[in-house]
This record gives sequence, structure tokens and C-alpha cells, in this order.
Amino acid sequence: MIQRFVFFSRRSDLSTAEFAASLRAVLAEVAKAPEDSRPSRLTCGIVHPEVSGASPRHDAVLTECYADDDHLGRHLSWRGSAGTDERLDGLAGGAPVIERVADRRVVRGEQWLEEHWRRGRSTVKHLALATRAGSLSAAQFSARWLDHAGTVGGRAGTVTIPEAARGSAYVQNVLAPEGETGYDALTEVYVEDRAALRARVEWFAANFDPEASGDLFARSWFLAVTEEVVTPVRAGVRDDLGERQETGRDGNGAAAPRP
Repeated sequence: MIQRFVFFSRRSDLSTAEFAASLRAVLAEVAKAPEDSRPSRLTCGIVHPEVSGASPRHDAVLTECYADDDHLGRHLSWRGSAGTDERLDGLAGGAPVIERVADRRVVRGEQWLEEHWRRGRSTVKHLALATRAGSLSAAQFSARWLDHAGTVGGRAGTVTIPEAARGSAYVQNVLAPEGETGYDALTEVYVEDRAALRARVEWFAANFDPEASGDLFARSWFLAVTEEVVTPVRAGVRDDLGERQETGRDGNGAAAPRP
């Protein structure tokens, strides 16, 4: 299974609401693509700038899943012929950033995620993008990042994230090194509602020291999004995404890279 994240920045003359409405309209057409060209799963995450902080790095995040490279190729060919790429380009303030997942690890909340995808419901997430410290190879970073799950660097040392700020599910995505931006990692922390999202963001603001994890992360950015399911997993499609389930850990999203 192939998974990609596609990051968009909106055109400067579009408000957040206008951009979101127009993007949803384009993606509604993608959901009607022929079955063999339609993503196995497609979600759209709209960024909340009032929660993400000033000048968020992106305005929307698409998550795309495909059975294999042939499936991805058919989708890209259909998008070109249907004019979808042209319509998306017309909404964006620059070329989209595309990152391919090399290793997806559900650290906590596997059952919650299974129910979430079964229902095809919208949810809210706290995302963190990061580049690894320059002293680490990709393999070293991947191993250390997993071990780091459950804590963050605080002003007085390592801090464990409390239950109220953990969220319902926590996923680590190790990104392929050929990614366009040089991002090495993306965390997804799923929470129940906007109140829980704000509680998590406020806890990080009060307890998290951006300088305390320099031996693991070089740079990082947070995004708060509402994620809507555009095309849920089709019946009969195995939804393992090639992911590895990590058990026996306190994977509470604390490994989220620093902003």
C-alpha cells in the first residue's frame, strides 16, 4: 500500500473559508472517478490558523492511499485528463508539496482508528512536521523517534504528556528521504473534538521547550486540522497501509516534533 501526504497553501486572495469550500468541490469530483483510478482512501484536512498559530506552514493536507504504483499512476493520469490538477493549481499559492510515507507506525489507538475509518467520519487532528537532526542518519532517527514516544522536552527536562493531552490515537509517519521538502517525519494525533484539540495545544504551549529536542529534531512545525473523509476504504480492500503496529508503549503523541 502506498500513502502520500499532499500539502497545499491557499492563494492569497482566498479566505480560509473560500479556499476550503473550493477544495471540497474539487475533491468531490475525485470521489466520482472510475473505481480503478480512485484512491483507496482520500481525506482532506483543513488547517485552523487560529489554533495552529500565526502563519501556519500549510493550509490543507490531503492523505492519499493507493494499492500500488500502478494504481497511483492510473489516478494521476485520470486527474490530468479530467482537469483536476488545473483546478487544484488555481486554488493554490504555489506548487503542492508531496511526501511519500516510508514507514507508518500506529503507536496507540489502533482500535479507535479502525472504527474511525469504518464510519468514514470527520475528526480533528494535531499534526507535526519535522526534519531530523543533522547528526542522525534516517535509520537512527527512525529508531530514536519511536523510543521518544510518550515524552517531550520541557524546560526542566523530559516531561510525560498527561492523559488529557494525549488524544485518542497516535501515528508516526517516517517519510521517504526523496520527499520534496526534506521533511523526515509527520505525526498524527487524533482527538475527539475541538475542545480536546485546544487542550492539547495549550498544554504544549505551557510545557514544551522548542530547544529541548535538538538532538532528535532540527526543525518542526505544528498544524491543527479538521480531517474529512472524501473516499473511505472500499469494501474488500485490505487497509493495513503496510503499517507496523507498536504495542506496549505509552504512545501518546508526545513524540510530536517541536514547533
